[in-house]
Amino acid sequence: MVWLNALGYRSEVTIAFRSTDHTVSEEWAKLLIKQPEFMKKILTDDWIKSEIQHKPGSDLWVFKVEEVKWYEGYDQVDAMESLWTHFADLEDAHSNLMGLFIRIGEETGDVDERQIGDGHELGYVTSHIELNF
Repeated sequence: MVWLNALGYRSEVTIAFRSTDHTVSEEWAKLLIKQPEFMKKILTDDWIKSEIQHKPGSDLWVFKVEEVKWYEGYDQVDAMESLWTHFADLEDAHSNLMGLFIRIGEETGDVDERQIGDGHELGYVTSHIELNF
C-alpha cells in the first residue's frame, strides 16, 4: 500500500519513546523477534524514507512521518497505534519510561497529543503564522 504522497487529508506524526535504562531498546528488540510481521508493517519503505532515529546511549527512539494518511484500518497506522499501546501498557511497571505521540492534521485544531510518564519533556506542539505572498 502506498500511503505517502497520495491525494487526501494528511497528517504529520511524531512518536518518541525514551527511558533512563534500556527499556525502550529491549522492548523494541522483543517486538522485532516476537512479532516480525507486525514490525514489518512499521518498517516499510515509505516509513523508512520518512525518519526513524535512535540515539545510542540515551535509549531514545523517534519515529516521524509527514504527509501521511493517518486513518484507522491502514496497516502502518494500526501497527504504530499498537506500538504506542504496547509502550503505554508498560508505564506502570517502568517509571522511567517516557512516551510522546503527536499527530497534527491539516485542519485547525486537529491535534492528537498523548503522553506516557513525563512524555511532555520530549516535545510539544507550537503554532505559527504562514503568509502566502
